[in-house]
Amino acid sequence: MSDEQVTLKLADQTDAKRVLSFLRQAAQETNVILIPHLESVNESVEALNLKTIAQQGDALVLLACLEAEVIGMLTIMPLPDHQQAGELGIVVLKDYWHQGIGSLLIDEALYWHQNYAPLEHLVLDVFKSNSRALRLYQHYGFAITGETEITDTTGNQQPTILMEFTN
Repeated sequence: MSDEQVTLKLADQTDAKRVLSFLRQAAQETNVILIPHLESVNESVEALNLKTIAQQGDALVLLACLEAEVIGMLTIMPLPDHQQAGELGIVVLKDYWHQGIGSLLIDEALYWHQNYAPLEHLVLDVFKSNSRALRLYQHYGFAITGETEITDTTGNQQPTILMEFTN
C-alpha cells in the first residue's frame, strides 16, 4: 500500500456487489461478521438495503477502497430499541490489518457523529480477545460500559466488552 491511496466512499446501491464480496471475504478471515444468512443475500437485496440506508439521516455505510477494491467498511445503524444510539461496526480485510484503516474509519465515524448524526451516542461491542481493537476504541474516547458474551460465527461464546462514545 506504500504509494497507493485509500479513498473513502459513502456506499450506495451501485456498491452492492462489492459490499457483498467484501463481507463474504471478511467472514472467511474473522469470526466477527455476525450477519445472519450472509451467503444467501443476493445483489438486488443488498442494493435495496444500501439505498434505504443512504436515505436515512441516522445511519451510515462508508467504504474504504484501494482502487476498486473495498478493503474496509464502517457501519453505523440506529438500535431498534434505543433510537438515540447508533451501533458502530468496523471491518477491515486481514491483508490490511495494522495499517491505519481502522483508525481512518473511526475518525470518520466520530466526525459524522459529531457533525451530522441525530444520535446521542455510539455503542459497540468488541471481543475481549481483540485487545488491539479495545485499545484503539479507548484511544478515541470510547468508554467500557459492561461485559457480555456473544456467539461468534463459529458458534462459540466469546467474552465481549460493551463500549460507548458520547459527544
